[in-house]
Amino acid sequence: MEVQDGEYRDYEDDASKELNIDGSGLLVTIQQKGLNEFNANGTYARILVSAHVGNPGDYDSLTFDLDDYSQADIDELDAYFHSIADADVDTMADGPASIHIEDWYPFKLETVNGMSCFHLSYTRTVNGDEKPALVNSYIFQDDYRMITVTISYRIEDGQLWKTDLDYSLSTFRISG
Repeated sequence: MEVQDGEYRDYEDDASKELNIDGSGLLVTIQQKGLNEFNANGTYARILVSAHVGNPGDYDSLTFDLDDYSQADIDELDAYFHSIADADVDTMADGPASIHIEDWYPFKLETVNGMSCFHLSYTRTVNGDEKPALVNSYIFQDDYRMITVTISYRIEDGQLWKTDLDYSLSTFRISG
């Protein structure tokens, strides 16, 4: 894996500008080695980490009690995040990458490394590619900020990437 830079980063930045996407919250993109040179040997894997900074008290605590959410709350959050994902896909439909959500999996509340989070999961295709990717987003709240870790890889490449990407998530920590 490598940090996104070079021509591929320029391509992503140009696409974001064309789609009027504000990338100011993006902290880092980590992707398979070779993609910066458009030479990824036909595989796809990526970790995106983004942050939205607000004011103290805007978000729940990093260790919120999962039991504070009822099934009705979970269902409402599932519908909310699904609608957000659909709206994002609709926004990109006319851009350089046409994304289609194939399957949406049930919203979950989880604990990752002692940190409470929302877990979203779905499969998607890009530009009609018949090779769907599995996308897992983990949304961590921390009082004044919300940090999202999105891990995705082509399903057919799961044997190549899943173990390392799961390990990457297990090392993720939010501090100070």
